Amino acid sequence: MSRIDENTINFMDIEMIYTDFIKFMMDYVCYYLLISLSIIRDTSL
Repeated sequence: MSRIDENTINFMDIEMIYTDFIKFMMDYVCYYLLISLSIIRDTSL
């Protein structure tokens, strides 16, 4: 029984880390896109 409990806890931890990582990556990608778009706009003008 304790083995299963440990596995579920580990899975929940992994899930939380995974969701945090996805949030971080989404923020990073949005930021990078904004910067690249502004640079393209500046060079085109």
